[in-house]
Amino acid sequence: MTNTMEEVRKHWLKHLLRTRFNNERSDLIRAAGITKGRLSQLLADGFGDTSAKRLVESLGLPANYFDRPIPHEEGDSLSEEALQIARQFEKMDEAERKRFRWFMILARNGIDPTHIPPAPPLEQPVTKKAKK
Repeated sequence: MTNTMEEVRKHWLKHLLRTRFNNERSDLIRAAGITKGRLSQLLADGFGDTSAKRLVESLGLPANYFDRPIPHEEGDSLSEEALQIARQFEKMDEAERKRFRWFMILARNGIDPTHIPPAPPLEQPVTKKAKK
C-alpha cells in the first residue's frame, strides 16, 4: 500500500514529536513558532510543501525531512510487484544480476538506464602462436 504525501509527512511529524520533543507538544509548538491549533491541524490533516518547508527551516531539519519514505516495519510483507522482481532476480545468472544491479544504481541516481548506449564489445585478446 502506497502512502500519500500527507500520510508520510504526518508520520515524520509524529516521529519528530516523539523522538526530539519527547511527546511534549508545547515544546514543538515553541520551537516551530506555531499555535496549538496549527499543530493539531498538521497532525490530523497532514500538510503541503509550504508548511513542510516552514517547519524544516524553523526546526533546523534536513531539507527533505518530511518527504522521506516511511521505512517498512519488521513483519511488513513485500508488494506483489517486489516479490515478482525477487523471483526473477533468483533466476538470473551472475552476469544478468550484475547488469540488474548496475541498472538499479543508475535508477537510484535519477539516470534512465534505457538512454545509455550499450558498451562496445570487448576486443578479443591477442594470442601468440607457438613457435615451431
